[in-house]
Amino acid sequence: PDLNVFHHLILLYVSSGRPDKMERAKRLLRYMQRNSDQSHYPNVYTYNGILRGLLHQNRKLMRMHDADKGRMDNSCKRDAAVNSSFAHEMLDSMSDNPWSRPNRETFMLLINMWKSSKSSQGGDRA
Repeated sequence: PDLNVFHHLILLYVSSGRPDKMERAKRLLRYMQRNSDQSHYPNVYTYNGILRGLLHQNRKLMRMHDADKGRMDNSCKRDAAVNSSFAHEMLDSMSDNPWSRPNRETFMLLINMWKSSKSSQGGDRA
């Protein structure tokens, strides 16, 4: 498979909105990062696709947490914080290649991601 196949598989997984598919997208991204030569390395659009999925997932998690008024365990907040940490790791790896350098959309997605997680670290990261 080439970059386009990997990229579209990731976008397909992300667009499903399902947490298990999001995990598959993250695993595929890690695979691309480890095993790809420069022509197969994830580009900024692949990273932004995953960021959009993580942001969507965080917003859904926080709506569930807010609807429950905090009565349930903090698993929603914890999962949102894990997503935000993954996004932060992605940002660090994006500078490894000129085709994956963060752009304006990347930073807007990250800021919204950290905001949506309601994490105490979100403001520092933004």
